[in-house]
Amino acid sequence: MDNVSNGLRPTDRSADDPSRRTLFQRAQSTRAGALLLSWDFAVGLVVGIGLGLLVALVPALQVNGFAFMITLCGIGAGVAALVLAPMAMLLSSISPEFHQLIERVEGGIAGVLLPFKQVAIVAVGASVTSLVVAVLAPLSTTTEWWAIWIAASVPIVLLVWSVAGCVQVTSYVIGMIEKDRRVRKLAGRMQQAKPGSGEHAA
Repeated sequence: MDNVSNGLRPTDRSADDPSRRTLFQRAQSTRAGALLLSWDFAVGLVVGIGLGLLVALVPALQVNGFAFMITLCGIGAGVAALVLAPMAMLLSSISPEFHQLIERVEGGIAGVLLPFKQVAIVAVGASVTSLVVAVLAPLSTTTEWWAIWIAASVPIVLLVWSVAGCVQVTSYVIGMIEKDRRVRKLAGRMQQAKPGSGEHAA
C-alpha cells in the first residue's frame, strides 16, 4: 500500500534515503515486512494465540471443537469473498486519468490490487487450516496442551488477521477514492486552462 500511495503524492525525498531509515522502517518497506509488521497481523497474532491457549486449557471448549473449526472454515471463505466487493468498487470508480497515473507508479494496477489479494489469501488459509484441523483432530489421540494450542491457534490467527485486513483494505479504498477525486478536479482545471476551452473559447 505504501508504495502506491507514495507514488501518488509528493513526498520528502529524504524519507527514501535508506541511510536515514530506522531498522524497523527498512524491514517494513519489504513485502514480507509490510505483511508481518502490520497492526492487523499483530492483532491476529495476539487474539489467535490467546484464544488458542484458552481452547487448549479448557476441556469443555474442546468438546465442540469440530463444530467450532467448521464455523471458522465458513467464516474464512466468507471473508475471502467479501474482500472482492471493495476491490470491484475501486476498479469501477477510478477515473481514466487516475488509472493512467496509477500505471506510472511502480507496480501499476497490480500493485494497487495487491492488498486485496493478500487479504483473500490469508482468509483462504484460515478456511483451509480450519478444515484440516476439523478433519484430523478426531483422528488424533494426543492430549498434549501445546499440540491443541497450536492446532487451535493457527486458524484463529489467520482468520482474525484477514478480518482486520478487511478493515485496512476498506480504509485503503476510501483513501484511493479520495485521491481519484483530487485527480479529477486537477484534470478538470487543466482542461479549463487549455486555450480554446471554457471561457477562453468565448
